Amino acid sequence: MIFITQSGSTYEVQGKSIRMLNGKHDPTPRSGTQGVFKVFHSIRGPEIGESVLIIWNDDVLPKAVDGVPGTLTSKVLQILQDNGDN
Repeated sequence: MIFITQSGSTYEVQGKSIRMLNGKHDPTPRSGTQGVFKVFHSIRGPEIGESVLIIWNDDVLPKAVDGVPGTLTSKVLQILQDNGDN
């Protein structure tokens, strides 16, 4: 599945991995290196008009201050491909 967010970032999800393909800003340290797939624990979305919540595996990153290592994208503008991999 490939989706584009309001901030102009394009993400690709395959199975339990996600990567940022491009964006106006670099990925956050938690999201990893642009273009490189990173394993996640769970994902909420994408749905048009909603932010995507990515919860990372505990073994990938240390826990965030609130105890949950997560990333929240800007709102989804477009879903280019949905192959049922999420």
